[in-house]
Amino acid sequence: GKNTEEWARNLKLKDFELLCLDDTRKPVTEAKNCHLAIAPNHAVVSRTDKVEVLQQVLLDQQVQFGRNGQRCPGEFCLFQSKTKNLLFNDNTECLAKIPGKTTSEKYLGKDTPGSLRFSYPVKTLSK
Repeated sequence: GKNTEEWARNLKLKDFELLCLDDTRKPVTEAKNCHLAIAPNHAVVSRTDKVEVLQQVLLDQQVQFGRNGQRCPGEFCLFQSKTKNLLFNDNTECLAKIPGKTTSEKYLGKDTPGSLRFSYPVKTLSK
């Protein structure tokens, strides 16, 4: 792979697997058969039933590890990485809630790949 960290230097695509919604595991090359969607890099997308928990976890982590976080840069930083854009884009300033019950289509636009709107309802990080 491209990661130069010692632990990841020799990892190959076959060394990874997807944990699918039906509790099966599939090779990364079978993402379409695993009911997973590719989300744009400027948004966190979640299943409707996980929005509130995910929102709270991410905002709590931002307090600890965000740009001005209590434990960044000492331990870990959400928005900085040795390898480019590891978790979030390295230029990210902070995470922000979006208004109300904004849907993925409304927030991300109608041109968002259809994979974001498959059989499981998807909603962006909002209440």
